[in-house]
Amino acid sequence: MPLRFLTELHVSAHTRKLDPMFTVVLVERGQGILTDRHGQHETRAGDVVIFEPGAEFRYTPVRPQQISMMIVDEALVLDMMSWRYAPRSAAGRARIRAIGSTSRHPVMVLHPTSAQSRRLRRLLHAALELQAQHDPDGTDLIPRLLTIFAQLTETLDPLIRSDHPDPQFAPQVRAAADLIFPDVKHSGVRRALEFIAAQPANEWSLESLAKQASLSSGYFSRVFTAEIGIPPRQFLSQRRLDEFVVLVQTTTLTVTQAARMVGWSSSSHAIAAFRSHFGETPHRYRHGPTRDNDDSIIRPDETPIPPPGVEPQRP
Repeated sequence: MPLRFLTELHVSAHTRKLDPMFTVVLVERGQGILTDRHGQHETRAGDVVIFEPGAEFRYTPVRPQQISMMIVDEALVLDMMSWRYAPRSAAGRARIRAIGSTSRHPVMVLHPTSAQSRRLRRLLHAALELQAQHDPDGTDLIPRLLTIFAQLTETLDPLIRSDHPDPQFAPQVRAAADLIFPDVKHSGVRRALEFIAAQPANEWSLESLAKQASLSSGYFSRVFTAEIGIPPRQFLSQRRLDEFVVLVQTTTLTVTQAARMVGWSSSSHAIAAFRSHFGETPHRYRHGPTRDNDDSIIRPDETPIPPPGVEPQRP
């Protein structure tokens, strides 16, 4: 499985070489020492450790540690991040690519704030709960885990920038402008994706995207789903919500301004989608204490978010 989540209640001393997968560990309690070829790294409760694929290290406990972790295939990180986000997240994609291509930080220790640690913990535990309640081979599990994975990377990106600034990231960031979408085979789908990236605030509909692709609505929907893996309506819905969440978290834009920037004509659509996903309004999320006390961000029984600007195809 290219993406999985695990927990360990008691981490004992060990020496290990990891599989060729990225491993992201949140230390929930305890203290320990990680030793790799670059030296020693102290880890405490609240810290995040990112291991590059195949990292070799020795762990020595100081106080018993409990951890939660995400293990993700490197190709999934690069491929998924290259198209899921709009251009403003290119830097985040580039930094993840840089981590995968350099051996300068085989073990990277990050020091999030207490609020960031709580958010990471909620996301990891939501993923663990999803895994426990669903068939590992079920078709509905991976999309939901990918949603959590996307939110985890958005939270980790500023930590990587602040804790591990690296001049190698600069050319990666410039190159990331060309990594918005995957290399799809169908030229019409490619054109539609390029129009979405170039004009994210457009009120795209299935018909308008099909027109850009020079295809009928029905045929465009079928080839788009075959190429991307999800229907156009779901793709637009996910993209808008993802970018709206970033704006709510990282800017002082009003809800209406943020909604229009990602293509919602009405703030009510944005608020409804946000509430469906997080269980509270954007205003309360920004200013209220509930986000630190909420036990789950992604609910195992959540239903797909209704698409905001794409009309369903009528028979």
